[in-house]
Amino acid sequence: MNNNILQIPQGWNGHFITIVTQERQNYFGEIKNGEMSFHPAGIIAGILWHEISDCRNYLVRSEFVIMPNHLHGILLLKKYDDAKDELRLASISDIIRSYKGAVTKFCNRYNVDLKWQSGFHDQWIKSEIEFQNKINYIKDNIKNWNL
Repeated sequence: MNNNILQIPQGWNGHFITIVTQERQNYFGEIKNGEMSFHPAGIIAGILWHEISDCRNYLVRSEFVIMPNHLHGILLLKKYDDAKDELRLASISDIIRSYKGAVTKFCNRYNVDLKWQSGFHDQWIKSEIEFQNKINYIKDNIKNWNL
């Protein structure tokens, strides 16, 4: 196997997550001269994404990017074979619902405008090549914004 390809650790599932703002409004910021210029909602969303895996030993945050009207992130969720394992009860849906709620709460506390599109998109990452492709997509997302 090519050592340049990043691998999902054995025993973990990779998820490529996309969360979008309501009506694709640019609540998070705008791209100027090839760089993301953050609005307050984008700063809050970024800080809380960094904390998404804190206190969750079954979750690891990988690459992510905040765009003007959406964010992409890769989350690694530990596999459990034992259905009785309490940690298994936390699903990607629970994690994203909690994240969106926390961002909304902070935005409301500081009178920062933000509305989410309902739901989110979750794509299971099936291979190391796909994992690397998703990482590259996230890293290139800002420079490809207007293409």
